[in-house]
Amino acid sequence: MTTEVTTQSKGWTLKMPTVYTLLFIITALVALMTWFIPSGKYDYRTANSGEVISAENVSSYSGGERLLPIPGTYQELESNPQGIFDVFAAPLSGFGDASSIILFVLMIGGFLNVTIQTGAMDASVSALSKCFTGKEQWLIPILIFILAVGGSTYGMSEETVSLWVILLPLFIAAGYDAW
Repeated sequence: MTTEVTTQSKGWTLKMPTVYTLLFIITALVALMTWFIPSGKYDYRTANSGEVISAENVSSYSGGERLLPIPGTYQELESNPQGIFDVFAAPLSGFGDASSIILFVLMIGGFLNVTIQTGAMDASVSALSKCFTGKEQWLIPILIFILAVGGSTYGMSEETVSLWVILLPLFIAAGYDAW
């Protein structure tokens, strides 16, 4: 009686890198490009008042008007090549600049978790779907109107992403397909 011994060689498989790896690679590539691509800006004109903002002052402009580039005014600015330290410091700087948005997303996540864990989310979706039984076609225009008012009055934009957690079960309870 003989036994066969087979050896399986592990083949090399390509795995997708993590999001953090991809973001680091993109940050490093952008920092590398600062050594080769010259920096420059256009002069801008404000959309409503027509005030001209020079290229040097564009980054410090704090007015509320939209800025429109003026054709033919491109000028090179002093380059600021980024080093390896800047690549590693970029996430910390980005977190500092976006801290209000990060805190807001964490608060929305906490709110949704509490409402889901207490059953309040299921109860509200159930009550709303019972109110609209037979009138489901009115549900979407009403919700679109509410979101449009929120978006046009106080700039609700990032918040709508978190509302899908609420709206999707509501649409499913109303009889619509999830896809």
